[in-house]
Amino acid sequence: MKLLQRLLICGLLTAAFSTGLVGCATEQQVRDIVTNSNAAMLSPHLELPGDKESQSWKQAIVDIDSLIAANPDQKTLVNHLRVRQAMLLTVNGQYNLAEQRWKDVDGSTLTNARDKSLYENSETIVWWYRRAKIREPLDLDVARVHKQRLDPGLKGLQDQSIRIYLATIQAQIALKIANDADVSDSQKQSEVGNTMVTELERYVQYFSPDDQQWVIDNSSSNVMEGEFLMADFRNRVWLREMIRNFKTTAQELELPSSLAWKPDWVAELELD
Repeated sequence: MKLLQRLLICGLLTAAFSTGLVGCATEQQVRDIVTNSNAAMLSPHLELPGDKESQSWKQAIVDIDSLIAANPDQKTLVNHLRVRQAMLLTVNGQYNLAEQRWKDVDGSTLTNARDKSLYENSETIVWWYRRAKIREPLDLDVARVHKQRLDPGLKGLQDQSIRIYLATIQAQIALKIANDADVSDSQKQSEVGNTMVTELERYVQYFSPDDQQWVIDNSSSNVMEGEFLMADFRNRVWLREMIRNFKTTAQELELPSSLAWKPDWVAELELD
């Protein structure tokens, strides 16, 4: 089973610094950091960080440290930068450092829903990035706890980008739980299959009709680097990849071919 191991949304800090919270010079520095760190984190290939051939994420960490040191009294700026730093460390496998950076964040100073949601769900985010690439079976009880923790953060969350990001992690966990579940008899196979159908349907519903239609119309189109930096396009690619992974996992588990994937267009979709 191919796991979607590494995800990150673009522009986590943009909203926080578009309302005059920092001066012009600092705002430009922040924008540069956002651009550079996005390049280090985002990739059309969801299991990989961006710019995987270089160590550019390390320079982004250094640049953030320098900006924090130069603006110690700007608490809002500092803590949004720490969120960005924590995500960079998480995506690039520096889990212990990421956990420490999350602990350094003062959540009360965060001013946008995206960073607040990342902060509130940081324990689950780090756990999943750390656990996703390990082939050994999950501790299913632990996995279910982390999956359920994401529910409150998704309900009523207006920011589409962070909602899809967290929903994707939740769907990833559900897929891994299914992959590690007991399917030794027909009844258990049916239970796992029905759960997979429910989880995928819930995930699909987080996407707009336009996103869903794009997947229908582009079941196998290639992904270009520049296009992937556009949030709408990136979300659509992730949706297509997750549908593919759910269906592939069902085949690998030898679940009944009659699984009633929902909505109907998902059942009919043929992916390479």
